[in-house]
Amino acid sequence: MLNFLNILLALTVTFVNSDNTMVIVWGKPTSFYNPTPYVNTTLNWTQCVQECYNFERCVLAYQNSTGCNLYVFNGMPSVQKTNSTQDFQVAFKVQGSADTCPVGTNPPTFNNKNASGYLYVTDNVYYPQKVWYNISLSGSSWKLTYTTSSLCPSNYNTYVTYADGRQNCVIILWSNMTVGGYQNVSDTTCKQFGGTLPTLNFPIDVDVFTYLANLFRNNFAASEFYIRIDGVRTKSCQSNPNSTACLTPEGFTFTDPNFLNSFQQYDWVTNAGAKKESDDNCLVLVYPNTTKFMQVDVRSCTTKGTLQSLGMLCAKPAFT
Repeated sequence: MLNFLNILLALTVTFVNSDNTMVIVWGKPTSFYNPTPYVNTTLNWTQCVQECYNFERCVLAYQNSTGCNLYVFNGMPSVQKTNSTQDFQVAFKVQGSADTCPVGTNPPTFNNKNASGYLYVTDNVYYPQKVWYNISLSGSSWKLTYTTSSLCPSNYNTYVTYADGRQNCVIILWSNMTVGGYQNVSDTTCKQFGGTLPTLNFPIDVDVFTYLANLFRNNFAASEFYIRIDGVRTKSCQSNPNSTACLTPEGFTFTDPNFLNSFQQYDWVTNAGAKKESDDNCLVLVYPNTTKFMQVDVRSCTTKGTLQSLGMLCAKPAFT
């Protein structure tokens, strides 16, 4: 339910459990065509204000004879300050507390201090965006400036959101050159992308990595290939990989800071003690396995054996 509070010439509409507030003041946009607002002809003024609040990109609501006009952060014109005799009202979305009501002149820029806002935009963008903006008053007009930051760099393929709210950006790279398949080169390359070789902590990790492998499988030189992930067998386990301790995560070293020290999500071709070649000490995803789409195995840390083509996965925390 909306709460309406009179503050001088302003009206704030505060929504429960939110950091945003709609501040209603006397004013009108200076342009209706460039940029063009989103228009809804069926909403009344109260509904229009709430629609702006609910619309991720919206920062300004205005009602005229055409209906409810909603302006987004990257398409808001300057807003002319008016007065009660002119009967034009706009509603700005700004950051505010539900517990306290600001006071001062020229709201939402109370006492001529900039009003700030924050948006988390997930619609119609490849990666979610974080948007910070400021509303300033110059003379009798309000103007908006903003900065944005994508959740993931544009060179990453996708992102994954975990149940605890943590988010990772993920990229898959491939190399059909011998040197590109080395574990240490893969690790260095991944760091150059700002990430680390990942581990399999949750079922969603398996799903996302499998999705990327299938999506880009035609980029590999061979139809059967390995994808490097994090995990190198310890020196003490290289000579006796099937000992009890060496079949657990304790038998490997990991660089992924988010590894949960569990092999629960690791669907092995054989087991963590697999070692056909002397250099089979690094964890990889095998694509495709003859019986399952993709499984984990311990294979060469360089390019020994029957390897024909190899890739790597990189993961990094999403922007926070």
